[in-house]
Amino acid sequence: MRMQLKNVKAYRSKGKVYYYHRPTRTRLRAEFGTPEFVREVEALNHKMAERADVSVRGTLGALIVAYRRSPEWAEKAIATKDDYQAVFDYLKIIDDMPLALLDGPAVITLRDKAFAAHKRRFANYVVQVLSLVFNWGKSRGFSAINPASDVPKLKRPKSQAAANRPWTIDEFRIVMMALPPELRVPVALGAYAGLREGDAVNVLWSTYDGTAIESRQLKTGDPLWVPAHRDLRDILDAERTRRSVTLFERNDTIVVGARGKKLTEAGFRSRFFKVIRELVREEWVRPGLTFQGLRHTAATLLAEAGCDVKDIQAITGHKTVAMAEHYARRANLRKRAVAAVDRLEAAFEILPTVQVVGIRAEAALKPVKFKVKVAAAPVAPRNGSSSPNAVLTEADVLAIRASTESQRKLAALYGVSRSLIEQIKSGKVWRHLLPQATQEVPSEHTPNT
Repeated sequence: MRMQLKNVKAYRSKGKVYYYHRPTRTRLRAEFGTPEFVREVEALNHKMAERADVSVRGTLGALIVAYRRSPEWAEKAIATKDDYQAVFDYLKIIDDMPLALLDGPAVITLRDKAFAAHKRRFANYVVQVLSLVFNWGKSRGFSAINPASDVPKLKRPKSQAAANRPWTIDEFRIVMMALPPELRVPVALGAYAGLREGDAVNVLWSTYDGTAIESRQLKTGDPLWVPAHRDLRDILDAERTRRSVTLFERNDTIVVGARGKKLTEAGFRSRFFKVIRELVREEWVRPGLTFQGLRHTAATLLAEAGCDVKDIQAITGHKTVAMAEHYARRANLRKRAVAAVDRLEAAFEILPTVQVVGIRAEAALKPVKFKVKVAAAPVAPRNGSSSPNAVLTEADVLAIRASTESQRKLAALYGVSRSLIEQIKSGKVWRHLLPQATQEVPSEHTPNT
């Protein structure tokens, strides 16, 4: 008999199965599958629900329950509710704590414990959510003060790398070359349109008219309209062709998995970071690449292209101009730094020219081979060096066939696609460089004549 009951957990001990009510940690005495067993579980669930609904007024649990029933909570986006709920779940252990005992030092203790368990970002988020809930309750008579208002947030250590750093152009090219076709689409949406990960994975074909994407942000619920960059249009149009446009329904997501089914955020994140870790391990990209970093990349490139704060805000959808001003200010500093060095070079000859020439000559006599860490954008494969569009020589092809490096590394090194490397190694292209005996062996797909 198959039975699905909420909050029931089975344990096996010494060959015997026991059942417990998970939230209350109560062992269930009735025999599994009987009406008595069902009634026992339902009674415990009802008791637990009553305890949650009739929270003692004046406690943190009562304040959180009241906030979650408010119009302010109802208007929050789903992603925001999930983030808040993670904090509420963490604080559940102190639901019965009276609000009068929650002062500044108590909040600092909560913050520090959250830091020990979940690191700095979550610890600061606990303080932020507590402050928001207390401000809501303060105007409704739950508490006279907001004990989290003056609690300082933990600062990022100066030695710690910046989170979600912008990508470089070379890093973006390498990652796009390494990703399978279905994962290039969400990464392109992040880089060219500045979409968040959740928006990129869930955006529908009905929102794209061939020139722009018009949707709503999952995090804020605000409307979003972003003209599609020409590269993004090419990528999306290629994805339409790859999956056959006749199969599309208006509610189909643009991003799908390898089997053509909707890709979840967790599924995308798992596959995306698997590729990133491999590229970092092989030293093709520097550590610290994240999907959120693509959003920063889009804003940074907009600023460096001369866009002002309002332009950047129109693309990224930030409610405040603070982040847009940050990117614009950084781009302006870069331009000023370049101009300053140009003026310095024009005004002074710091090292005599003859000494610089000597240094170059000495370096040319003793070249040092460094591992290549960047690659050009993928180039369409061409057969034969006699072609005006050829990107490989006979010597390159022979070196590729003799190499034991991975196909991804060879593709990046020679600036070609992985599929071309595979075809070269299998002898499907550049067959005139194969040994004569090998060329004469008929293929299993070629009929003998």
